[in-house]
Amino acid sequence: RTNWHTHPKGQVLIVIEGKGCYQEEGKSAQPITKGDVVNVPENTIHWHGAPSTSKMVHIAITNYIEDCFPLSYQESYDNSGLIYGDENMEISSILICLDSTEDVIDEAIDKK
Repeated sequence: RTNWHTHPKGQVLIVIEGKGCYQEEGKSAQPITKGDVVNVPENTIHWHGAPSTSKMVHIAITNYIEDCFPLSYQESYDNSGLIYGDENMEISSILICLDSTEDVIDEAIDKK
């Protein structure tokens, strides 16, 4: 499991396998299982993870893209900021969204 921590811009956790728990400071731990989506508010002290007797696999989404890749890095051909990745890597699919709706999250889980 993780230690107590925060995310200045919040976090979304998507459980894709197993069982675990999520807990915010001052609240009881909540069970989470495959298919659950947890919206962690900005600057909320929390932890998440699985007990030692099982495992949990999750996707964690944070809103740091502009902190890591500011728009000032933008090239003239790039209308959304720095192009990120390896130009020699084969790309088989791309999933882009403006709003992380439950439908988009389900699609991301299905396509891994």
